[in-house]
Amino acid sequence: MIYKKESSLPEKTSFFVSDVLQKRENDPDIKKLLDTAVIATPKILWDYKTNILKGIKVCDKRFLFKHFSGDFSLKLKEDLKDVKFDKPMYILTGRQDHIVGFNDAYELLNLFPWASYSVIDCAGYNLQIENGKVFTVFVRDWIKRIENEDFQFAISKIAPVTIGNNVWIGGGSIILPGGYYRR
Repeated sequence: MIYKKESSLPEKTSFFVSDVLQKRENDPDIKKLLDTAVIATPKILWDYKTNILKGIKVCDKRFLFKHFSGDFSLKLKEDLKDVKFDKPMYILTGRQDHIVGFNDAYELLNLFPWASYSVIDCAGYNLQIENGKVFTVFVRDWIKRIENEDFQFAISKIAPVTIGNNVWIGGGSIILPGGYYRR
């Protein structure tokens, strides 16, 4: 996992944990979910196991710890300062994200002229499963923006974005923790 300096992070908050999960909190997968979750229900546990844990189990941990450990926000800002990306994008953060927070992401707006920034309440590090309906609205709006005639250049002339030697983003992909969407 990627951690930040704790001073800029909100405190760990849980708005709702179902009784079913509380009774099984010794289960390792449930414990991992409860360590990060703002909302924990059996459905969110299923989504967590299906969409997030599977990615965690197969990821290259050596690569992640080598390139993304420590104060990730400072490294990311440094890596992104020379990136030119003038296409529609969203920066979505969870208001109760105590793992990476939401404050530092706001500073990325100055780097991306077509970026929108939103802080979603009642969501944390796993915002895409904790508040999936709101997340889906934002993703659908983003898709409409890139499919709009005014943004056809974003589809027909996409140039990949590179960050250092390790990340290449292109081809109409949305990069998410634990999964991806590809047009």
